Amino acid sequence: MNPKAAGIVGRVEDYKFSTLYGLLGNGSLLIPIEEDFTLFSDIDGTLTWLNTKADELKKEAVRYTLKRPYYKVKKSRNNNKPILKDCDLL
Repeated sequence: MNPKAAGIVGRVEDYKFSTLYGLLGNGSLLIPIEEDFTLFSDIDGTLTWLNTKADELKKEAVRYTLKRPYYKVKKSRNNNKPILKDCDLL
């Protein structure tokens, strides 16, 4: 779970038990990790995206899918189209 969504911190980068906290130089990392080219290509943009609240309908669609023993996409009641698309980021 996202520490921001859980109400533990105001911003995801403030959660001191994550690797993100260490990657940003706020603390030491206990395990070695590979360089994160996505994060460091646009730190502000990545942090903005990580701190953006996810759409509730899409979160419910993910919950629906993960509760199944096989992959099944939740469809909208209005138009019977999948709520999540292959390119969606949450």
